[in-house]
Amino acid sequence: MEPLELDSTFYEQHEEFDRTRLSHGYFDFQGDGTAEDYYDLRIDTGHASSALVSTVEDMELFVRSLFTRSDFPDASYRKEFLQELTKLGPGATGEPGETGTGLGIMEYNYGYGKGYGHNGGTPGYASMMVYFPDRDLSFAITINGIDGGFDRMGVLYTLYEDLIGATFSALGVEKTFDEKIAGRLQEGNVYEDPEGRFTIPLVGDWTEVKTDGTYAKFALAEPPLDMHLVAVESDDLEAGVDAALRKIDVDPAALTPTLAGESLGLWNVFMYSAGDGQGVTVLAQVKDEVTYCLIATGKEDVVCRAEPPADVMNTILGFSFAGEEMVLPTTVQECEAYINSFVGDTPPGLSIAIALGGDILYAKGFGLADGPKGMAATPDTVYQWGSMAKMVTATAVMQLREQGLIDLDAPISRYLDYFPSEYPITVRQLLNHSAGMPEGNLAHKLWNLDGKPLPDPDVAARAYVDGFTGPIFEPGSASAYANPHLLLAGQIVAEVSGKPYTEYARENILTPLGMENTDFTYSSEAMIAKAAAHAVPAPQVEGTIAALNEVWELGDAADAFREVDDRYAWMRRFNLMAAWGGLKGPPIEAIRFLQMHLNGGELEGVRILSPESVTLMQEIQLSTKGEPLHFTLGWFVIDDAKHPYVEHAGGGVGIRDLMRLYPNEGLAIVLMSNAGGYDEVAVVDAAANVVFSMLEGR
Repeated sequence: MEPLELDSTFYEQHEEFDRTRLSHGYFDFQGDGTAEDYYDLRIDTGHASSALVSTVEDMELFVRSLFTRSDFPDASYRKEFLQELTKLGPGATGEPGETGTGLGIMEYNYGYGKGYGHNGGTPGYASMMVYFPDRDLSFAITINGIDGGFDRMGVLYTLYEDLIGATFSALGVEKTFDEKIAGRLQEGNVYEDPEGRFTIPLVGDWTEVKTDGTYAKFALAEPPLDMHLVAVESDDLEAGVDAALRKIDVDPAALTPTLAGESLGLWNVFMYSAGDGQGVTVLAQVKDEVTYCLIATGKEDVVCRAEPPADVMNTILGFSFAGEEMVLPTTVQECEAYINSFVGDTPPGLSIAIALGGDILYAKGFGLADGPKGMAATPDTVYQWGSMAKMVTATAVMQLREQGLIDLDAPISRYLDYFPSEYPITVRQLLNHSAGMPEGNLAHKLWNLDGKPLPDPDVAARAYVDGFTGPIFEPGSASAYANPHLLLAGQIVAEVSGKPYTEYARENILTPLGMENTDFTYSSEAMIAKAAAHAVPAPQVEGTIAALNEVWELGDAADAFREVDDRYAWMRRFNLMAAWGGLKGPPIEAIRFLQMHLNGGELEGVRILSPESVTLMQEIQLSTKGEPLHFTLGWFVIDDAKHPYVEHAGGGVGIRDLMRLYPNEGLAIVLMSNAGGYDEVAVVDAAANVVFSMLEGR
C-alpha cells in the first residue's frame, strides 16, 4: 500500500483510521423490505481475506498498477509476476462474465475483451475492481446497500456488467464476444421442451439427432451413447416406461431387467440388457399424470453403470420442471419444514449431521427408520453407506502411498499379478474413475443377507479380471464412475498391507476415529438395535426381485424382503462387498470421517492422513487431454459453484446417501436415509445454504 500511496486504504480491525470516513452500509437481511445499517458490524476476516476498507480511487489505482506499473511489485521479476498473475484456469464461481480464475485474480469478459480484477462484499457493502488491458481502461465500483435479502445478491453481478457496458457504450466501443465466451455459451446449451414443461442443460459434446418430433434425441461423443427425452401421458410409472420405450422403437418384452428399485434424486432407475452387448437405462418420474423419461441406449458397459459418466450426470442433475426452481432456505426452521414436506410416516427415514470446523453444528433424524416397528430415525440410526464407503478405500490407498508402499502412477499389475499388464491402467486412474473398466453385472453379485457369507473379495476380483477384455475408452482420457475400480483398489490395499481390506480399514481408519458403531457387518447388538430397515416402493418390489435374481447368484432375491405393506417392501439386513460399498453406521459417526478430511487428516489428536494427502485428494484430476475429469482422487468435485465442494454419494436398493465437504469454509454435511424417492442433493444444498446464510449474516 505504501509504494502505491494508497492513503485511503486501511485494515479496519488492526489500524487506526478515521471511521467518520466510512460510509454506512445497508442490507435487507430478511428480505422483508426493511434495511439494517451494518456500519458498526466489524467482521474480523483476517488481513489476507477481506478486512480492508478503501475508496474507489485507491481501488482503481491498485488494479491499474498491477498491470501498468513497471516497478510494481518489483521491477526485477515484473515479467514473471504478470505471467503468473494471468495464468488462469476455468472460472470458479459461475458469476456472469467470469471466464477464469487464478492466483487471487479473476478474468472477466463482458464482450469488450478480457478484464482482470476481483469483487468482494460483506453485509451492507459490495465492491468490484477490474482492468481491461486491451482498452487501458480500469473500473472501481462500490455499493453500500441492496434490498431483497440474499436472494437478490445476484443482482450485483448484473449491475456490475450493466455499469461496465454503459461505460464502453458511451466510449463508442461495440460488444463482441471472443471465441472463449462463444465456447462457454455453447457448453451451456439448454434444451427446452416444446410444450414448455421442462428444460435440461446439455453438458458436454452432445449432438441433436433428428426424430419424428414426438421426443428429443441427443448423441454423446465420449463415451458414446444416445439419450432420449420422452414424455408420455400416464400416471402409472411402469406403464409410462413401457410406452416411452416403445415410442423410441425399443420393445420392452425383448429387454432383460438388470436393475430396479433404485433412484437418482427424484428419478426411478431401471436398467436392462438388450442382448448382443447392448443396454438400456431409463430414468423415470411421474408429474401431473405425465411420465417423464430420460432413456440412454448404447453398449451395456457404457449405459448400465452404477453412475452415469460425468457429463451425463451433470446433464441429468440440471433437469428442471418449469416453475419449480427451488428457493433455498436460509434458516433452520425453513430447512426442517422443507425436509418434513416429504418425510412422514413412510420412507424415507432420513438423518443428517453437519460439522463446522471441529464442532458438530447440527444432528437430527426425520421420519421412520423402520416403518413396521415404528422406529424413528435419529442421528444414531445405522444406515448402509453404499458407495460413500469408497472414500474409506481411497483414504486407505493414500495412507499406504504415504508409507511408500503404493505409487499412484504405477500400473495395477505391479500389485495384482493377475491383472493383465497389456492394460497399463494405474492406481490413480482407479481412484479418479478414468480407468474405463466396464461395470458388467458385478454390483449385485457382491452382496448377501446379514449372517450369510459374501463372496471372497480376492475370488471376486480375479473372476472380474478373468472376464475383462479391455477398457471401454482409453484409460485417462475420460471419467466414468464404476464399482470395479474400487473393488480392485481394495484388493491392492489387501495385497500391499498383508491384511484383508476390512481388517486394515478397521485398524487404521474406523477405530482410530472412534467410529464404534460403523463396520462392514452388523457386528454388535448396538448396531442391530439401531439398524434402519431399507425399503423400496411396493409396486416396484416384483421388478426389483426379478432384476436381482437375474444377476444374484446366492439365492432367491425375494428373501431380501422382510415384509411388504400397502406402500413399501421392507428389507432384511444385508451386507455389501466391503471396498466399494460395504460400510454401515450412523451419520453421527460418518461426520467424524469428514471432519478428519476437513482438518488436514487429523481428528482429536489422531492423525489418519498427512495434510499433503488430504489436499491431493481434493484436487481435481485432469485427463490425458488436459481436461477436467470431474473427479479428484475419490471425490466428485464441483468447482464452479459459489462455494466449491467435493462430495460422494451412496446409492442402491433402499439406499440414498450423500457426504459433502466445503474445504474453503470448513463445512461438512452427511445425509443418510433408508429409501430413495427424494432429492438428496437438494437437501444438502438446503442445509449448506442455511449455514452460509448464518455465516454471512453474523
